[in-house]
Amino acid sequence: MHNNILLILALCIIFYTSCKEHNNDVSRLVYHDGRIEFTFKLKNDTLDYKVIIVSPQGDTQRILYLKDSCKHGIDSTFHKNGKVEFTGNWYYGFRKGTFTEYDSFGRRIAIRRYIIIADSSKSYLNEVIRFNQNGDTLHNTSTYYDLYSSSKTDTITNGEKISFKIVLRGALFDSAYVSFCDLDKYYRTIDSSSCDTFLMQKMSISLQHIKYNIGENIYSGTIINYGKPFDTSQYKQSQIRIIYFRHSYYVKP
Repeated sequence: MHNNILLILALCIIFYTSCKEHNNDVSRLVYHDGRIEFTFKLKNDTLDYKVIIVSPQGDTQRILYLKDSCKHGIDSTFHKNGKVEFTGNWYYGFRKGTFTEYDSFGRRIAIRRYIIIADSSKSYLNEVIRFNQNGDTLHNTSTYYDLYSSSKTDTITNGEKISFKIVLRGALFDSAYVSFCDLDKYYRTIDSSSCDTFLMQKMSISLQHIKYNIGENIYSGTIINYGKPFDTSQYKQSQIRIIYFRHSYYVKP
């Protein structure tokens, strides 16, 4: 028991000292009156850990990976029956990409999509999609967007016209517009003078891309949802919900 306490304290110290350098307040490991098992390796002067949290009954409650003592890689928690409860990927202490939640029967409950914004100093919850027991999307509790392209693939031939349609699902407020801007990998605007803004009609907009370059083309921007809230019990006054997007397609000569 004494060794377990020392191990927990050591892990907490590691979390605090190393992840602080990444400007992120990483949650400490929670000890469930069971035991913590971990393996680690030293690679290129960094420590890579695999941490397993086990209940007193011997059931695996959580498996996660650490790099430089920050959460980095897959993180999964489990129901008592052994089925996955929640799983997703971390990037040096930040949630990144898709985190999926399941019920104890293995049915998908929700998807949350995170992006890293503002020069890698913040993990932003960009989209939320929730499902009922039949797997149908619950639009009234979800906020996300659908992107449709006239091209069946991500590659077109030079001279070919390509059009896009963006639909905002589960809008929180009664108005929205799309701002097409050049965004970098952290979703910062590269040149504000290049932005084109369009009002969305019935939470959707269709556009045709005429100008493009040979090779990879990136189209990016933000969907701004604003105005009168649909659910006044959740939002007492007008607020703004921002969803970022960044996609690419390739043009052949």
